[in-house]
Amino acid sequence: MVQDTPKRKRNTAHLTIRAYQPLASYSEAAHQLLAQWLDVDAALLAEVHQAMRSDDAYFHYRIPKPGRLEWRDIYEPYGALKEIQRRILDRLLYPIPVSNAAHGAVPGRSVVSNAMHHLPDAQQLLLMDLRNAFPSVRLPRVHTIFRRYVKPLFRQFGPLPHAKTLHDGPSPLDEALHFLAALTTMRQTEATPQGAHTVYALPQGAPTSGYLLNLACLEMDRKIFKIIDQHKELGLRYSRYIDDITISTPTSIPQNVQQELELAVIKNDFRLHRGKTRLVDTQHENAVICGVTLRFGRLEADPLLIERCQEALERSLDIADPRTEIKRRSKIRGIISFFKQVYGEQLPPSIKDAYQRYRKTRDLPDETEITAPAIAATSPRPVEAQDAVSLLAQWLDLSPSYVGLAQQLAQSGLGYDEWEIPKGNGKTRQISSPKSELKAVQERILDRLLYHMPVSVASHGFVPGRSIVTNAQAHLGAKHLLNLDLKDAFPSVSTARVKHVMQVGLGALLKKFGLRCPRELRDDVVALIADLTTHKNELPQGAPTSGYLLNLSCLTLDKRLFASLQEYHTPIVYTRYADDLTLSTQDDLPELLLLQVQSIIENAGFRWHPHKVHSASVAKGQDLEICGLRIDDQQIRIPREKIKTFRSVLRRAAAKIPTGQLDADTRNHVQGIVGFVKMVYGDLPHALNQPYQAFLQKHPEARPSGAAREKFALYPNILPE
Repeated sequence: MVQDTPKRKRNTAHLTIRAYQPLASYSEAAHQLLAQWLDVDAALLAEVHQAMRSDDAYFHYRIPKPGRLEWRDIYEPYGALKEIQRRILDRLLYPIPVSNAAHGAVPGRSVVSNAMHHLPDAQQLLLMDLRNAFPSVRLPRVHTIFRRYVKPLFRQFGPLPHAKTLHDGPSPLDEALHFLAALTTMRQTEATPQGAHTVYALPQGAPTSGYLLNLACLEMDRKIFKIIDQHKELGLRYSRYIDDITISTPTSIPQNVQQELELAVIKNDFRLHRGKTRLVDTQHENAVICGVTLRFGRLEADPLLIERCQEALERSLDIADPRTEIKRRSKIRGIISFFKQVYGEQLPPSIKDAYQRYRKTRDLPDETEITAPAIAATSPRPVEAQDAVSLLAQWLDLSPSYVGLAQQLAQSGLGYDEWEIPKGNGKTRQISSPKSELKAVQERILDRLLYHMPVSVASHGFVPGRSIVTNAQAHLGAKHLLNLDLKDAFPSVSTARVKHVMQVGLGALLKKFGLRCPRELRDDVVALIADLTTHKNELPQGAPTSGYLLNLSCLTLDKRLFASLQEYHTPIVYTRYADDLTLSTQDDLPELLLLQVQSIIENAGFRWHPHKVHSASVAKGQDLEICGLRIDDQQIRIPREKIKTFRSVLRRAAAKIPTGQLDADTRNHVQGIVGFVKMVYGDLPHALNQPYQAFLQKHPEARPSGAAREKFALYPNILPE
């Protein structure tokens, strides 16, 4: 007789807080969990929650919809909430893969890559639009996204709080997930035939809304890809820019297939805007996709868009408010960047003339700030991927020939320029800088694939939105510190190890979020990426992908360290900046901690550097220093000796370089110093500000503008006073 197996009990803990609105309060443990992942103070999260409850968290305004007598509601979050949402986007949402069809709110993609996807042979296009896409994604749906995709990040890539909760109450983890849903939605009024009622949905204007909409569309994208796979004879291609859906074919789309595609949208709880659903024959009329026109197998900007952008440039001539001017300058950079993606250096005459007048009126330098990409932003993609190069090219928005060229450079051993730089201990470090063609492909691999593979919460180096400052912030209030260093960390990661760390994450990405392909082909893509990102069987120091691949290689190390530290009664904070490990506590360091950490490092396939083990204690009058920054209780500061060195560099640059003879290396060195100090303090101390202003007065061309200015603004000091 076969014995009945007991049924597994369903986990329903989250149902206790699956409400349609934010909770009145969240536990301290939930605040601490989010604070650790987002690198903010828990008190700031409480402040933002209070602002949301009192409806003071968003600024509401309306903008006209192009070509229609309608208005679009925009909800812009106030400063602290906006910064928290950006960190949610960088630290929690970007590691979650979205469909390969998504081109809006995806780093490295744009309306140009969205339209380019349908070149060169699109004969008929089916254009569809999701009606009220953002308001239709409510808080319960956002909560489900965080439970399904972010919960594994918390469980696998960082320590969970020990806080005790009531027997029938939610856990701190479940509260934190609901709090994330509350932080990314807002109260809105919805009009229905039964009357107006309040809902919590995605606000159009928040940094997180576009990516959350992409995640809400995942099931719809999969259904459409499945339909495309069932009708291979039609050669269908699918792309989506936020709520604008485009499906093309080199032949024609039958009525029954169109109905299947529309039904896939409706079954995903979205509504179609029937007034915007239409078939376009490119042989008889221009096909406009999000302002980009497909004409004779190439791209052009929509004439209406050119006219609107020209008017925006003309209006910018009369702006007097400096704050408005800064925002407008950023918008203008976006306009020119868009046109250069479409046309290269040959801008439309009306845009070129208006841009030159703007630069002359604003007294900007004569040289062009925004250059066209070294390679086309995107290239026509094949209908079907027949090999690893073609499949990878589809994901990277590059032509197979360009990826093939990068592969030849990597495999021939001629893809890198190599030199040595001196280290502090008298030895040298080998630098391998990839050639421009190989580097361009590596940057796309990083943006489009690697960033969608989560790393440990301990990782602070080479992670978007994190730095040596966030690494040090995690240890504020520490009394005892232990620093270790991984010896030859980058050379320790071989090609085989890169294949191993990418196999699961990247294989799942290629399997679930695009057109179906056999496992052998996915394995070939993994092997191809490993060849493109390693050199001489190791990670090259100088390649853009190496830092993040090191973080992925350290996942096992980080997990084992977190697990071992949980066994101690005293709380121990652990972070890692690339190959520098830091552990801190407010109590005495456990006696066997160092031996245990060294054992875990060796068992994880790395070696520890015996000459770089350093411990410090406040009780002994020693300085607590992490990656060149010092911690004084609740404050991070740059050592006085380093400030003096920076001041000397600024003074020499201001005094010894004649006006008009500033070289690029000196300019970059000075701006690097200024950016680093501002990242720590938020502004320059008087000792550095005075020589820096003298430097700018003598060399006004070195004043930060455009990308450099925006980079300085990436590190706002949002910790409460």
